[in-house]
Amino acid sequence: MKSNIALKVLREMRVEGAEALFQGPTLVLLGKDPAAVSKAAIKFHKKTDKGAPTGGWVEGRVVGAEDVKKLSALPSREVLLGQVASVVAAPLAGFARVLNANICNLAYALEAVRGKKEKEAA
Repeated sequence: MKSNIALKVLREMRVEGAEALFQGPTLVLLGKDPAAVSKAAIKFHKKTDKGAPTGGWVEGRVVGAEDVKKLSALPSREVLLGQVASVVAAPLAGFARVLNANICNLAYALEAVRGKKEKEAA
């Protein structure tokens, strides 16, 4: 992608500070998950020793190279959503086990009462 075209688009979108990202040859990576895109940029740089990330554009704002490195250390969006789901589900699972234990205890007590009544009747 030509730097002047990318800059023109970013100016039209009213993104401030993007000029610093387009000094010299520029690699542009696009994606929905900032962590995954950052990981791809870091991986490319390590593999080829070219294209060190100088920054990025995340959720409408320009970020620096240090932010790209921090984003690359994060788990992917799917992993984070899975972690949130497990944190939410854990208390619910514990509550379900407590309810199940109470029902089992009630069943044992009723069985003991039934056995006692049968013994008395015999």
